[in-house]
Amino acid sequence: MSDAEKRESLGLSAPGTHERGALDAMTPVPMWMVRSEALSVAFHPRRELLATAHEDRTVRLWDATSGVGLRVLRGHHARVTSVAFDRTGDLLASGSDDGWVRLWDGNTGRPLMALSAEGAEKEEGKGTSAGVTCLAWSGAGDHLAWGARDGQVRIWDAPGGRTGAEDARLSLRVLEGHTAAVTCLSWGGEGDRQLLSGSSDRTLRRWEGRTGALLHIHEGHEAEVTSVAWCPRGARFASAARGEPVQLWDAVANLPQQRLDVGGEDGPGVVTALAWHPREDRIAAGREDARLDLWDAVTGTFLQQLDGHEASIRGVTWSPDGELLASASEDTRTLLWSAATGARLADLTGDVGWSIGVAWSTDGASLSAGTSDEIVTRWSARTASVSAQIVGELGGVTAIGWTADGARVATGAFDCTVRLWDARTGEPSGTLEGHEALVASVTWSPDGTRLASGAADRTVRVWPAQPAKPLGVVVGMHEGVVVGVHEDAVLGVALHPEGALVASVGRDATVRVWAASDDGARRGPPRALQVLRGHEGPSVCVAFSADGARLASGGVDGTVRLWSSRTGAPLGLLGGHGGAVRCVAWSADGTRLASSGDDTTVRLWDAHTGKPLGDLVGHTGGVLALAFHPEHALVASASEDGSLCVWDLAQRRSPTRLLPLPGGWVALTPDGRHQRGGELAGAFWYALGLRRLEVDEIEGAWPGTRRAEPWRLF
Repeated sequence: MSDAEKRESLGLSAPGTHERGALDAMTPVPMWMVRSEALSVAFHPRRELLATAHEDRTVRLWDATSGVGLRVLRGHHARVTSVAFDRTGDLLASGSDDGWVRLWDGNTGRPLMALSAEGAEKEEGKGTSAGVTCLAWSGAGDHLAWGARDGQVRIWDAPGGRTGAEDARLSLRVLEGHTAAVTCLSWGGEGDRQLLSGSSDRTLRRWEGRTGALLHIHEGHEAEVTSVAWCPRGARFASAARGEPVQLWDAVANLPQQRLDVGGEDGPGVVTALAWHPREDRIAAGREDARLDLWDAVTGTFLQQLDGHEASIRGVTWSPDGELLASASEDTRTLLWSAATGARLADLTGDVGWSIGVAWSTDGASLSAGTSDEIVTRWSARTASVSAQIVGELGGVTAIGWTADGARVATGAFDCTVRLWDARTGEPSGTLEGHEALVASVTWSPDGTRLASGAADRTVRVWPAQPAKPLGVVVGMHEGVVVGVHEDAVLGVALHPEGALVASVGRDATVRVWAASDDGARRGPPRALQVLRGHEGPSVCVAFSADGARLASGGVDGTVRLWSSRTGAPLGLLGGHGGAVRCVAWSADGTRLASSGDDTTVRLWDAHTGKPLGDLVGHTGGVLALAFHPEHALVASASEDGSLCVWDLAQRRSPTRLLPLPGGWVALTPDGRHQRGGELAGAFWYALGLRRLEVDEIEGAWPGTRRAEPWRLF
């Protein structure tokens, strides 16, 4: 069957068309969803579609009937705090901590434009320094309001659907008055023309939406206002403040009515999200303690408690017909509930964990990687396919490290342990116990005889390769006495190539160098050989050069600092990252240094001069781990977006992308083809507009969706 015939069999025989018009190039896009905190939720007003906002900078679109993911929208540079459809559903707005409000086609997911405090921009750039906390469309869909951390409310007027940058700049108004961050917004009142804003300054302000005139200040709350919701017909509204009952108000008389007592066994509950049922007879209240409560809005009587979430609920909304209730939570899930019975109908969440570690074997023939959802995968560099995989009870992986030959792997965990594994068979070989808080970093000595670990208990430990007592313990507390060591959590460790030294970094903003073993002659607690200061904020990562002469460290201040490992003298300062630096790595010959971090980029540097050599751009989440190939000009990177990228530094082309999945794996070539193995179980698919196409049905229908023959990574 030809490509055209296969497209026709899928009902896609007219390239460039869609039910609402042309799609951009009619090209299917590979999709997967990372498990990430859900911070906001919105129903499409006219179709069975749901949008959610996430911590991982994405907006996600779901089938509201089946709960199946349809498309991931990427474009924001920080967490997405709010989503909302306009009255028609043709426009979807998303607001982010990056200071931007982005507009998307609500029927295809196509990006349309971005709005900031200054107006609209079509090119990438930075928004206002004040992150967007909330947004809301007016009932007529001609006004979009958003609140920000600077205490201002901005209203974009879009009469006639104007989406030009100049029009947007002219029609942007700023409402001032709040003295702290705006936390919530809701349109309502007569003709749905009034806007309510709640703030950390403990007040509610009511504005005339068309003119921006302040109509009233409601000062009844004694704590930060967390949510506000106008009833559909506008006669009343509800507000919630931290640790207080939900307050119902008479919107005409500007007077408080009854209160809904949200207290619990552990004291006052904190309501984080409110939503009125379309018939106005019920109010849904999402809480910080993961409860979802339903109340009779007429009598103030408690009706029902819906249990299912495991962390704070950040958004609640009813479907337009009132038959469904959706709740978005920091536990990464959005749950759909029956409004009639309270039964849970669907659980919407991602399938993929963060990629948190990566390492090449000594001979460069394999690449090993680990994820936050307890999957350790070994990839063949000769075929770009998986040769071994560990999936199991790893204690909640927080850190991962491999021996130089790739034969053994150590994982740090939330349960304070370090676990050892045979990387080829997946068999456990021991558990190292001693840390008293989560283990943040693990690393092996080059000969594989020792292992160093750093933890949130402020300690760095050095262990033999087999379970036993630690060879040495670097501690921040000894017999109750604080010594001159790390004063806060340890975030990263590195062993010197010769094994005699271990370097550590932590929240106390220092880089410290220690003797890696205890010869038994020491009296009292260990002392640092060097304490290196310079980072402005926590130091996150550290690495020795291959010859051991230099040390590189990265911090939340966005800088990489170079040091002499012998004297501790500063050798250089490398800046340019747009966020925290999460990883630094040296090339085998010591001529190049790579750094990566929250800004999603990998930066390459001349290790001797500090000159930037270029950026590797392709990840959509923070880049947490890096590894240079021992022989070839390749860099592997692991990201919060769930993928591994292998970059060819000589060709400077798009990377090969490797995606470990709970039941299988996918590898994507630079030209978009793929190979796969195991059971994908719906964790990977292609999206064409808002149509979801499974791999089996679309494979080969487009040149970019053909199955590839095994290929070499170098």
